[in-house]
Amino acid sequence: WDVRMNQCLQTTYLLPNTAQMSEAEQNMRVLDYTVDTKRGHIIHRVYLKDLRRCRLYVHTEESPAPVGSLKAHRDGVQVCLYNPQNQTFMTATASDVKQWDAATGQVMRNYAAVSDSAISAMCLDRRARRFVIGTHSGEVTARDYALGSVEVVFCPHKSEVTFLHYLPSHSVIVSAGW
Repeated sequence: WDVRMNQCLQTTYLLPNTAQMSEAEQNMRVLDYTVDTKRGHIIHRVYLKDLRRCRLYVHTEESPAPVGSLKAHRDGVQVCLYNPQNQTFMTATASDVKQWDAATGQVMRNYAAVSDSAISAMCLDRRARRFVIGTHSGEVTARDYALGSVEVVFCPHKSEVTFLHYLPSHSVIVSAGW
């Protein structure tokens, strides 16, 4: 959307026409997405109702294709971010965070048990040198992108953090929760 002109500039269909979809594909729900600017791909997280699991898909011109190498998480992927500074993806599930090379699809780093509670939201800072996680218990922490070490512990929410966003115009992290 162009907010100045109140016009839709482009529409991207993440899944094909439902008439062409299999029954299993009709049970998908797109939860969120991130963009690989280097390759021009859209990576989206899809909830599969029948399997009660989340999977990552790469959206290409032809059709969405499952990202096979990203099955290394034990649980469904809760958050997926793209870091344009070093062409990596970061995924979070339960209390684990993994960093992936966008070119090869291989795991570069694994930060296990970064939280006592399940991760519910995540964002990057302005320079993409820190990732910020929010949890189901309300914790918000900033960690070093390369090392995974805690750099800042923010005032917690009373319960689940549902949204995190870095606002570059004010150099602040916006968080929301229940």
